[in-house]
Amino acid sequence: MTTTDTNYRERMIDAANDAIEARWETCRTNRDEIELIIDAILPPGSVVVEVPVVPYPGASSQADFYRSAAQHVLGGYTVGGSNLSRAVGTLLHSVADRLES
Repeated sequence: MTTTDTNYRERMIDAANDAIEARWETCRTNRDEIELIIDAILPPGSVVVEVPVVPYPGASSQADFYRSAAQHVLGGYTVGGSNLSRAVGTLLHSVADRLES
């Protein structure tokens, strides 16, 4: 099963806010300020999405799966097996959705 979190940026903002408030109890930042900080950290044209897990029992790491998929696509081949193809498709949909938001 692949997982994705379309609200990852929102979770980053919430986590940053919680961390700030936990560190400085008297600091009460508002959500708009946190959003400005997160947007300032991210380079222009970048998006934040959660990378889907490729469900495959084996010794390969998730990085190896995605590296293999990239090499296949750049070499003109199919992405890979059904689990990897589904994960890459989910990742690309998440990126596209985030670019539109």
